[in-house]
Amino acid sequence: ALSVTEYELYDVTNGNQASFLPLGNDKFESVKLPTPVYFFTQQYDEVFYPFFANAPFPIEYPAIAPFYSNVDTTVTNDTTKIAYYVTHDPQVLYSATDVIRNGFTNTIDFEARSILVVTWYRVGHFDRSSDAFNTYQVAVICGDSETYVQFLYPDGGLNWIKGDVGESGLPDVRAQAGFVSEEGEVFTLKGSGQENVKYLTELTNYGVPGIFLYRVGPLGYDQNVQEPDRYLGSPESTHLTCRDRGKHRCHSSADCEDTRAGFCCSCKDGYYGNGYSCIKSDAPIRVSGLITGTLGDRTVNSQLQSYVVTSDGRTYTAISPLEPEVGSRLQLLQVIGSSIAWLFAKPIGNVQNGYQLTGGSLNHTAILRFEGSDEECRVVQRFTGLNIWDQLAVNIELNCNLPEIPYGARLRFGDYVEEFSWVSNTELRSSDWQRRISIQDHDRDLVYSLTQMISFERCPYAEKTSAPEDESTPQKISKVSVSYEPREQAIRISMLSKAGIDRTSNPCSDGSAICGENTLCVPSHDEDDAENYMCQCKNGFAPDRIEGGVEHCADIDECRGVNICDENAECYNELGGYSCICRPGYQGNATESPEPVSDFRSHPCDTADACSSNAICVSGLCFCVNGYSGDGKLCTPNCAPDEEWVVDQCVHRDNLEEDYRPVLFCAEERCSCPLGFQPMEHAFGITCVLQDNGDSFNTNDYYGPEGNNGSYECVCKPGYDGDGHTCEEKSVSCAEEDICDEHATCKYDQNERSSVCVCDPGYEGNGRTCYVVAECHYDDDCGISSVCEAGMCNCREGFERDASDYCVPIGSCGGAICAENAICRWDQTQMVSYCYCPPDFEGDGIHSCKSRPPPCNVRNNCGLYASCLPNYRLDSTVYECVCDPGYEGDGFVCTRELNCLLDPRMCHPQAKCLSVATGVKCVCNQGYIGNGTLCEEIQRHETGFLLISQGVAVVRVPFTAQRGRPVSMSQMAIGVDKDCTEGRVYWSDISSKTIVSSKYDGTDKKTFISEDILSPEGIAVDWISRRIYWTDSTKDTVEVASLDDAKLRAVLVRKDLVNPRGIAVDPHHGKIYWSDWNRAQPKIEWANLDGTGREVLLGQPQVMLPNSLAIFQKSGELCYADAGNFQIGCIDTYSKNHRVVVSNLSYPFGLAISDDHFYWTDWTTKKIESLDLLGNRKSGITGPLFGSHKMYGMTAVTSECPMYFSECQVNNGECPASRICLHNPNAPSRRSCKCANSHNCNEIVFDD
Repeated sequence: ALSVTEYELYDVTNGNQASFLPLGNDKFESVKLPTPVYFFTQQYDEVFYPFFANAPFPIEYPAIAPFYSNVDTTVTNDTTKIAYYVTHDPQVLYSATDVIRNGFTNTIDFEARSILVVTWYRVGHFDRSSDAFNTYQVAVICGDSETYVQFLYPDGGLNWIKGDVGESGLPDVRAQAGFVSEEGEVFTLKGSGQENVKYLTELTNYGVPGIFLYRVGPLGYDQNVQEPDRYLGSPESTHLTCRDRGKHRCHSSADCEDTRAGFCCSCKDGYYGNGYSCIKSDAPIRVSGLITGTLGDRTVNSQLQSYVVTSDGRTYTAISPLEPEVGSRLQLLQVIGSSIAWLFAKPIGNVQNGYQLTGGSLNHTAILRFEGSDEECRVVQRFTGLNIWDQLAVNIELNCNLPEIPYGARLRFGDYVEEFSWVSNTELRSSDWQRRISIQDHDRDLVYSLTQMISFERCPYAEKTSAPEDESTPQKISKVSVSYEPREQAIRISMLSKAGIDRTSNPCSDGSAICGENTLCVPSHDEDDAENYMCQCKNGFAPDRIEGGVEHCADIDECRGVNICDENAECYNELGGYSCICRPGYQGNATESPEPVSDFRSHPCDTADACSSNAICVSGLCFCVNGYSGDGKLCTPNCAPDEEWVVDQCVHRDNLEEDYRPVLFCAEERCSCPLGFQPMEHAFGITCVLQDNGDSFNTNDYYGPEGNNGSYECVCKPGYDGDGHTCEEKSVSCAEEDICDEHATCKYDQNERSSVCVCDPGYEGNGRTCYVVAECHYDDDCGISSVCEAGMCNCREGFERDASDYCVPIGSCGGAICAENAICRWDQTQMVSYCYCPPDFEGDGIHSCKSRPPPCNVRNNCGLYASCLPNYRLDSTVYECVCDPGYEGDGFVCTRELNCLLDPRMCHPQAKCLSVATGVKCVCNQGYIGNGTLCEEIQRHETGFLLISQGVAVVRVPFTAQRGRPVSMSQMAIGVDKDCTEGRVYWSDISSKTIVSSKYDGTDKKTFISEDILSPEGIAVDWISRRIYWTDSTKDTVEVASLDDAKLRAVLVRKDLVNPRGIAVDPHHGKIYWSDWNRAQPKIEWANLDGTGREVLLGQPQVMLPNSLAIFQKSGELCYADAGNFQIGCIDTYSKNHRVVVSNLSYPFGLAISDDHFYWTDWTTKKIESLDLLGNRKSGITGPLFGSHKMYGMTAVTSECPMYFSECQVNNGECPASRICLHNPNAPSRRSCKCANSHNCNEIVFDD
């Protein structure tokens, strides 16, 4: 049957009445349904679409997915669209009803009442790709009590199956098609998540290729989606052939071959596998899975990640997390790494490795028994093939009793060879009765036996063959390294594996030897030599450096040392050798005294092209090479055609080997042969051999043995490719070989599609070679009072560097000149110098330090309209002059105060004149915000829900535990908080390095900050002073910005932070709080809103891994989620009393508090957990939308939005344009004007 065409789809635009999704890769819409959708056991009256995602099924929210993948319509053609509409058109409803009745029995009474049609028409994929387009459609057909779904894939409609590689460098998930229920039940179409998903245009369950029909609800709790029980087309053929079914089952990179019983698949050239699963030859691959089971009385539950460099059979495996006692003993299970090595061993000769045999689907069982004890271990590994990320999936079960390993001990595994013998056509077995592991530094060996069994399936329709008799497949494992890293709680295993190499193989010829640049591999017959070979520098080279444990050699410049050139000859260094050229006016072999040339003339030259092909250009003149004579422009041979020029004479070719024996000349580290001969190196020494004049030797060539027949040929050096005569540098990925400079990091480059070396910060270069970046280029690159000189920042004349690395005036103290009477002191805690006024003096030590006058109760010196009163703020025994009420001044000069009591017109109609801490001021009424002279009504906004960041999206979930909805898509949203005054949500995105905001419903989305921000993990909004605070875990800072002007920002804390994470703001009490997720010294700190008064509020053991913070408005307490103590706790910041709200949690991260509940996100349960104020635990709410993604920060949007007076609310608190106003209740003016980052205020700021 022919596939459905685009013209047979439902009308895409519904007669131009359809709605269209905005273009992009993070857009979505919701549709209210006139007729409810019955889906599995639930009923829905609203749907969201589309979700651009790459999570594997099952996702933890209900979904109807015709093609679940990373759609991106940012770059489109003229026809690209995502259209949607609900239709009640009688003709369309009649046709849909007819489709249902034709496909299902007992549906004679079904009538379609409405149809939701969504069409993805010629859409591209992530990231902004327009090289291929897909078209597909879904129709949700709703009746009175039943719902059916129709998927339509038109002919030629599926041309891509996954998006491009993202920032992580990992491949995208292949498209999936099917259904996911509220409870996590999954139903998938054929090929879902596989390469063959593209054949949905040719398949069907209804009878028309490209059309699939399903009954999706209502269903019982034990029911799944139902397929049609009637088939309109011809029955499928029962004879299995390539034409009928083969291409739908074979891998897209495999060929299908018919057999007598059916068909089999085999990978195409350039790929390898079993035909059903093929991977590209020499392409790296990852292995991932779970490790569960027991180790004695300990439970093991860890993850495995492995990276395989298939081009040379290297594997790098990591297992984590593992407690030290467990991890130390599990180092003995090197067999876990060797099973992966068996799969991807580098084949030598015509042998096959494990993946070529099995396609990555197999069971591997290993049994270890340790000599002298009853300890044994059974390891069962089930490899299930490539998952939707193209990673090989494995599940490993352990049942082990293993010997104790001293903590910190290093284990040594020698090289070994495994022999796998065939038990049957699908089974292999290997037995080794005496394996040995050395425990270094403890003079102890562990001896054990190892039995391995491998079983897999071959093509069921292949011609029957018996198991190969007396055949075995050897595998050599070398370069084994196993270690336990306590800090990472991880075991790391690496090794090199070659298939087809037995115990008699020569490492120099079988490819397992690893030698450095300009070296030769020499086999070793020393049984104590673990490598079985040595790497020696080639002739003309000397040891230079060691990288990755491999020695590399560099060329020797013989012309700077001992050489055999005559005093009348010039020495020219070459790679691996040198040449002697007679000086102008001389001729000869250049190694013995040349004879003067009478009437010598040489042809002038600029380049070698101006000379004869048998001449060279030296110092602007052409010189014939030895064996030729002439002026350089014309050079004639010295010998007859049947003779060769040897040293200084002509020798007949027939007598060359017999009559002439070239003499090898050696001096220090260099050996040379006479002209016409060249050195030949081998394992037994160096001899001179006749040079073949027909070949020119590339500077990247060397002579080396090829095979075992004793012949020699030109072979490119390691790191170069070619035929030996022409060699070019290999393009090697740093993910495959450690080629980066010690000051560089291997990173994935999206544009290059490969991993490249990138110099570390502070260095520059190509990544393979990095050098220190100049500290500065211009004076502006340096700090205050410093200049750039020769790439270094130096203090200006009259300035010097202090202990904090600032340029300060010579003789200054901590950057300031102390006032008269003040002395300079050193603060050991803050490690800074400061000016100090001694007792009986007053002032800040910088601007003034005056002798304190007698108090006014001793000497009555107060001014007019002032009184002498005790200073109750500091010391009630000390008296001072204070202006009387209604007057202002310093107590010595008091003037009448102009305030709202005297002139009520100063206040806005919606403000009152009140007495506050700093005097009489206009204060806006409740429900209004402003500075009292200008008040604006606070807008009322939606309330009663949680806002949660889920990485790929910010979502909102009602307190009533109903299903949430997305607010906005994102790349990696972490921190989140609300501005209850404006009704906006702010979130931080650590992937795009931005802070973004939108209204609560997702509209009016804006990027708030996108510059000088690296990893903003936590954010907090001060809705009263109109400020936003955030932590940056890469910069290790706490920062602030104005909500009215994002460029007005400042760094508050930049010292003594390791990993700042959660942050909370209490505008009423003028405090900020932040957590430092420092495993060595975790803490929660607090400070004033301007960063002053910094103190540690909580440390160990009260907190271990503090994540999010929240203010409990009713009690004024600071509350926190602690993933280390597995609890939610609160602290009264005044009494410092600490209490535990709820304990024994799994992994709390985000925290929010409403009027009557505590809410937190849990990474283990993947739910929103809650507790009421009476201590009653509530049922968890399943991940609101993107359940497969972790939930991070959260905030509660309640009706409470208390307003208080703040000096910084309006007009930046009257601070200068270069400074940001920050509330500080302890300051005389209750505010501080802090220098903004974008300005130079000529001030030096130290953290408190």
